[in-house]
This record gives sequence, C-alpha cells and structure tokens, in this order.
Amino acid sequence: MKAADWITKGKKSFLAEDMAASKKYFQSAIQEEPDNGEAYAFLAAVYGKLMEKGGFMDKVKYLPQFEKTISMALKLDPESTVARRVNAFRLLKTPKEFGGNPKKAIGEFLFCIERGVTDSDLYYGLGLTYIQVKDYVNAREAFERGIEIKPGDVLIQKELEFVSRRVGNGHH
Repeated sequence: MKAADWITKGKKSFLAEDMAASKKYFQSAIQEEPDNGEAYAFLAAVYGKLMEKGGFMDKVKYLPQFEKTISMALKLDPESTVARRVNAFRLLKTPKEFGGNPKKAIGEFLFCIERGVTDSDLYYGLGLTYIQVKDYVNAREAFERGIEIKPGDVLIQKELEFVSRRVGNGHH
C-alpha cells in the first residue's frame, strides 16, 4: 500500500478516535515514505491526543515521541498547516519552562487561518492563547468566530462569556 493510502486510513481512525489503529497507519505511511511530512504531522497529532486523554505516565511515555515527530514534520514540510496546527497546540499547552510559548502559538494558529483552515477547535485554541497573553479583545473575537463555525459549543461559549466579562470590565 502507498503512504497516501495509509494516511487516509490513519485519518479515518483518528476521527473515529481509534488512536491505536491511527498510530499504526501513520507509522506504516512513514515506513513506506520516510520523507512524508504529512504522515509525521498526523502521527504527532496522535501522540498529542494520547497525552491529552491519558494520565501522567502517558504524558511521560508519549512526550519524547510527540516532540520527535512534530519536529520532523516541521523540518520536512514547514508549510504544512497540519504540522503548524499541532505545533500551535504544543506551544499553547506546554508550560513555558518546558518550551511552551503562547506568542509563537498565536503565530502558528494565524498561519493556519491565513491559509484557509477554519474549524472551531483552531479558533478555540487561538482564543485560549490570547487569554494567556491577556489579550482579551482578540480572545473574544477568536471565540466569536469559533461559535459562528460551531454554534452551541459549550467550551467555546464558556470562554466567550469569560472574556466578554473581562473586556466589559475594562481589561484589554
């Protein structure tokens, strides 16, 4: 099977939240085509999801693999919106002491948006990042855009209400 076929299977498994199968498919794509940045980017997304859903030991287990695969994805294809999106969430969710950088995360999120990626999770992440740098006006705009895309999203609505109160109280 070709790398593209493995990637297609991996994406389907990822969307079905079958991370074990998804991981195997993306690894097969990399084995088939070692210079495929897209396969590395999606594999990094799998590791990110495994860390997000797992406990402390899962984070310890998958972090080195996550870092390695996202670095390789960005090296092989620096223009990849998939890789840049995964990197944006990495920069957002990683503590500053361990390499997190909200300002760089904003740049990564905006890179994806400027290239036509529009989904509510992207705007949710962007809004959370703006909150970290205390830019509540832009956070509110990001959450508003996320709600336009996915009306009724409880998490985005909660954050939108929070930043709207902050902006209403004179915090900019």
